[in-house]
Amino acid sequence: MHTFLSIKRFALALGLVSAVMHLSHAQSHWPQWRGPVSNGIALEGHPPTTWSEEENIRWKKPIPGKGHASPVLWGKRLFLLTAVAEPAADNSGDSGVGNPPESQAERPGRRPGQGRGGRGGR
Repeated sequence: MHTFLSIKRFALALGLVSAVMHLSHAQSHWPQWRGPVSNGIALEGHPPTTWSEEENIRWKKPIPGKGHASPVLWGKRLFLLTAVAEPAADNSGDSGVGNPPESQAERPGRRPGQGRGGRGGR
């Protein structure tokens, strides 16, 4: 009986440590709608309460296509999802910020919907 309680306590402690480690790591990422824990709160940040064309804007870049997907922030990379009728033109700038390494349209040998569980139109 004593061994069973020890195993239960160990499992509980391991679960708590895992949860705390996951939350502390996830705070530097914004991988889904409403943030790391889906509550819309950025624990590490101090977001501005006001902004305009001149105030609290660090950089701007035109985004090709149309879309309303939630942006994903992962470390120092920002991912956006848009729908474009043709492959995007090279928008290289001198800052290096916002230049996509590749778009899905540039990946050779893939059919639409293929990968990550998609059936590729089969």
